[in-house]
Amino acid sequence: MKWMAILMICATLPVLAGEPGKGLFATCAACHGVKGEGNPDLNAPALAGQEIWYTTAQLASFNKGYRGVHEKDVYGQQMKVMAAITATEKSAMDVATYIHGLKPKKRTATLQGGDAKRGRAHFATCTACHGPQGKGLEAMKAPNLTLQQDWYIKRQLEHYQQGIRGTHEKDTYGQQMVPMSMLVANEQSMKDLIAYILTLPQ
Repeated sequence: MKWMAILMICATLPVLAGEPGKGLFATCAACHGVKGEGNPDLNAPALAGQEIWYTTAQLASFNKGYRGVHEKDVYGQQMKVMAAITATEKSAMDVATYIHGLKPKKRTATLQGGDAKRGRAHFATCTACHGPQGKGLEAMKAPNLTLQQDWYIKRQLEHYQQGIRGTHEKDTYGQQMVPMSMLVANEQSMKDLIAYILTLPQ
């Protein structure tokens, strides 16, 4: 498969002296872009600017088998294989630190039909974990939502609702998101919520 070939090639790349995170990120860049901007054609979300604590937590979830194991989580399964390059705490910290230093790309809406004014009311529930400006809260391991593309947020909400993500017994924070996702009752509400998130400053 294409992503296996990418892993095999990138695994041979040298780690740059003094910049271990940059060397490791060469593997990630194949799907997520050299600036961590994400690539919807490869179903790879934006990474640039994301908090170190969140990136390391998610890499650990993939490596421990909390994420990317559901039979319907095709893209998560791919990421689980790729995450193997960060199997140690140091490698995960190095690449997460490098990602945090990348400048986020301005988001553009890809979903149609969302109403940000209605979405603001839905977002009130999200603020308890993600903060009033969607910047995330480390104590809740809730990521910065203002850095992410609309299509990826939608897919993750759907995965929580469908039991594809957040069902592993040791995925404590993922389990927290499952009931919260259920509060977004239908696709229109989901589009409204995401439309509002896109109005929040990065």
